[in-house]
Amino acid sequence: MPGPHELAMERAINLIRGKYGSLRDLPEEFRQVVWVTAYRASAIGLKIEAGGGSMALMKSMLTDGGRDAKEFEACTRQLQFLEQMVPIVRSADGRQKLADAQLVVDMLKWGITDAADMSAIRRTIARKFAKADGLYEMAVPEDVLF
Repeated sequence: MPGPHELAMERAINLIRGKYGSLRDLPEEFRQVVWVTAYRASAIGLKIEAGGGSMALMKSMLTDGGRDAKEFEACTRQLQFLEQMVPIVRSADGRQKLADAQLVVDMLKWGITDAADMSAIRRTIARKFAKADGLYEMAVPEDVLF
């Protein structure tokens, strides 16, 4: 029986394939953001399901300051954001495609939530001081590139 990591990977791959198809046409760092966001959402979703769904969310609110509930909500918002941004990045050409992709990377990977209101140089500086989640060390599976 597969463990939680394998189940989260499988669910994330299915999520990406179902919503976006192949990620091959997207900039590499953007693909990584889509992968990590889908993986994290799948992992917290599996954890919530294993804990009883809404009961697990309620328990999280009562016992650990809502950590799992907050993560679940944040992942949901990030997936909604990607649903809007992937088609925008896909439809852009050249420099605009790279600029749109970098904006999403800055917001989701580097946590620069006000990136849309910053100049490119300020975002570059902010990236120097930001720290990406350890999940970004994970390779994007080939399964989402076909």
